Amino acid sequence: YRGLQPPRPPPRTIPAVQPLIVLNLDRERGEKPPPAAAAPGEFFALDFWIPEAPGRTYEASIETAAGQVVNRVPRLTGSGGKGNFRLLCRRNDFPNGSFRLVVRDAADMNAGSHVFFFDLR
Repeated sequence: YRGLQPPRPPPRTIPAVQPLIVLNLDRERGEKPPPAAAAPGEFFALDFWIPEAPGRTYEASIETAAGQVVNRVPRLTGSGGKGNFRLLCRRNDFPNGSFRLVVRDAADMNAGSHVFFFDLR
């Protein structure tokens, strides 16, 4: 019959709620941490604190242990002046291995940086 078409598969849906692994990097600032298991799930979050200056914009990069930039956040702003930040990361964009999160003042690259280490397995 001319009007019939084969059924289409249903669209892939992402669950409205799913577990999120949060890697708290605060206690690991400047120190190499033990491996953090972040393999399950589609996403993971990096939670960290820096001394935030009012009105400042920061730049963050996630690098491999060899220094290759995996991802960059060119404009990281405001956490209400408290310095608490969280980055949501897609797990498939990161191979297993050792990484460092480097956060710098975007307006003053000579101001130093905040470095946090984490491992994904």
